Amino acid sequence: VDEGLYIKVFVPLPGVEKEMVACEIEDDRVDLTARNMPTGTHVLKLRRLFDRISPGNSFHKVQPSKGRVVVVLAKPAREHAYQEIKIWPRLSLGTATDDLPFVEFHRKQGKLIDVPELPQIPRGRE
Repeated sequence: VDEGLYIKVFVPLPGVEKEMVACEIEDDRVDLTARNMPTGTHVLKLRRLFDRISPGNSFHKVQPSKGRVVVVLAKPAREHAYQEIKIWPRLSLGTATDDLPFVEFHRKQGKLIDVPELPQIPRGRE
């Protein structure tokens, strides 16, 4: 989610605890590892981000009650006050995920928009 001065990446990890997660953030990449999870080890590697980030102002937070990790990527400071903040239309720059939508979350509505409906699994006869 592009919040203007920073990008938020929500990573769903049911059963996650703070001590299970390690996150390394550099100016052009992110490595997130969740070990000792009930479902095994989970790794998220983000490469070729849409633009550079400020690693010193970026961080991650674990939200066990919501079963997720939020990675907050700070955009670099503007050189001049008149420069506009660059909007990220997608998370990565030119990869196989180009066709995936960059989903926006509108706090006022409290729901995700432009998310395609997931197919439902047909239920067997009971």
